[in-house]
Amino acid sequence: MGGIGGKFVTAGLIFISVVGLSSPAGATTIDGQFDRTGPLGAAATFNLTVAGRGGVPPTGAGSVALNVTATNPSAGGYFTIWPTGQGRPNASNLNFVAGQTIPNMVIVPIGAGGQVSIFNETGTTDVIVDVLGWFPTGPSFTGLTPARLMDSRIPPAPPQPPPPVPPAELTFSAGTHLVNATIPPGRYFAINAQSGCYWERLRGLGGSSAEIIANDFLGFAGRVIVDIRASDVAFKFDSDCGQFKSAQPPGSPAAAIAPGSHVVGSNVQSGTYTTSAASGCYWERLSSFDGQSSSIIANDFVSSAGVQYVTISPTDVGFSTDDDCGTWTKVG
Repeated sequence: MGGIGGKFVTAGLIFISVVGLSSPAGATTIDGQFDRTGPLGAAATFNLTVAGRGGVPPTGAGSVALNVTATNPSAGGYFTIWPTGQGRPNASNLNFVAGQTIPNMVIVPIGAGGQVSIFNETGTTDVIVDVLGWFPTGPSFTGLTPARLMDSRIPPAPPQPPPPVPPAELTFSAGTHLVNATIPPGRYFAINAQSGCYWERLRGLGGSSAEIIANDFLGFAGRVIVDIRASDVAFKFDSDCGQFKSAQPPGSPAAAIAPGSHVVGSNVQSGTYTTSAASGCYWERLSSFDGQSSSIIANDFVSSAGVQYVTISPTDVGFSTDDDCGTWTKVG
């Protein structure tokens, strides 16, 4: 919004104020022009358009009243402001010292192209220019609500957020652990489980078989992986499992698969594998490690010894195999 706010006559000069001017969103100047142009260098001249901006009419204005501010100067110096297209006068309009922020009012005729020129004597400094009013051609002055025409300051880059702090590794030993109380839900690893390792996901603590959501018994030594859900009440395991951890040692996915459970893409590569299996070999491709039959994508039980093949898809979450299968090796 904007408009003429008042007209004053003093000693034959006419003053008319303009109120209610506002800047575009995100800009510091009244119209978004000459915004964040960067500091003015030593012995540099900047031509600033004033006509047609901040309430100054495009035509008919002979001079403008400006509030010129120097800020962040790197050295002591001065500004000279004069009509663009004319010779620079040998005089200063604003003097400053290093590090100072200082304003001064300047009344200057409008020069060629509706512009005034600003000269910085030495060092580098940011420049802020606000228009206060204008004189029509002749002996009168029209006052305006101050409107910023220039702001050379470049805002500092926003601070970068600190890098995320990895969650602390959680390790817990054999026993019953309350989910969401003593352990959070998530994926847990028993890296060196022994034969006889037994675990249960529980929906209750009454000890009945109906309260077992899923369980497993490991008949050989190998890695055990369990996905514990937020809806679980508790997780229980025995000492043959060793310790469960919320993280596993880093490493590259292998092209050989030992007995145990493995995360596809993390522990093992996807692709086609072969092994010379013994009778009783059992394997599973998995969409989860929650221990439920619905998470088995495919499986097989080998009733007689011989060469076996399996293709693990990149979309599989996991692969589990027992010791009767031996070590699977990638084909190709």
